[in-house]
Amino acid sequence: MRIDSFEVLRVALPPRREHRWHTMTEQLGSYVLLRLTSSHGVVGWGEATSLGSWGGDHGRHDGEPPEQVWQTLVDLIAPAILGIEWTDRHEILDRARAVVRGHPYAQTSVEEAVLDLVARTHGVPVYELLGGRRRTSIPLAHSLGLMEPDLAVAEATTAVDEGIRTIKVKVGEDADRDVETLTRLWSELGDRVALALDANQGWGTAVEAERVLRRLETVSLRYVEQPVEGLRQLELLASRITHPVMADESMWNASEMADIGRGGAVRLASIYTAKAGGLHNALAADAVAFAHGIGTNVNGSGETGVGNLANLHLAASMRSLSEACVIPLSRRADDPPTHVAGAMYLDDVLARSMTYRDGAIVVPDGPGWGIDVDEARLESFVTKREVVA
Repeated sequence: MRIDSFEVLRVALPPRREHRWHTMTEQLGSYVLLRLTSSHGVVGWGEATSLGSWGGDHGRHDGEPPEQVWQTLVDLIAPAILGIEWTDRHEILDRARAVVRGHPYAQTSVEEAVLDLVARTHGVPVYELLGGRRRTSIPLAHSLGLMEPDLAVAEATTAVDEGIRTIKVKVGEDADRDVETLTRLWSELGDRVALALDANQGWGTAVEAERVLRRLETVSLRYVEQPVEGLRQLELLASRITHPVMADESMWNASEMADIGRGGAVRLASIYTAKAGGLHNALAADAVAFAHGIGTNVNGSGETGVGNLANLHLAASMRSLSEACVIPLSRRADDPPTHVAGAMYLDDVLARSMTYRDGAIVVPDGPGWGIDVDEARLESFVTKREVVA
């Protein structure tokens, strides 16, 4: 097999509403898609969730803005893999990784496109290339961005009415507003939903975070996600509060998952396809989590349907998955399965909306990602493209 065409596309989806978190500086949904065509005429799709402001603890991992992803793909990776004969996907993926160290978002798009291409060539779902499907649907956590309490309660109520059973609330900018929002959500929805919060390192030190969480002791929280920066601060906080603590910015790959496991205090961690540099590396982190008894979920960063499908196949294959996942419900404007629940955008690039049932997204079982890209519809969202052939 050869890759005969390498096409990079910048897309921008229309948001349902603004979705902000602490430290975020970009507009979600303006990402880079990769379209690979093989010598057999089969097409595979991948996505780079290109966010320049998203990085690990204390600058340990870099963000990747769209321009950087574009240059990495076009100038470095494309020349290394175009026209090369290969029989096993790891041959071509190793070539892509050899030409540039790091750059996990760009590398994720390549691996996703290769997995989709190989799976479609053999007529199987991608999850069969990842060890098989362990679950047929993925419980969905509806994410509330930073917003005023009234708006948060209204949106959460609608999402719960539409079947959502976990609400994750972005906090970290204003402690008083955070406390009011969570207290009101618990008061009005507590018997119907599990509540979690995500501060994106916004509560400073473990001492500051503990002060805020003491004000929330009457609120039942499923977990507290990354309220402070640094694994040591997370571990200190976890030893001083009753709420379970989840690592996010502190967990990018299998090595960092092993650090969490050795520490023993943080018992939950979030796994991403993009932060790990692809699904294979994400599954390595999953294996480490399973070995250490760490519960996980799959988080996304507001991907288009291509990246969301990759997240679904990852979540379907994981052994450590214990929490509802923050995977946007990709939906077409002409066929929305919900009004609010899981909906981050007003439209998408997929040929059909994802199937939503009882608060979960059904994992598609067709070849490749299981849902095709609607290439005609995609054109309305493309802002830039380049074909390397």
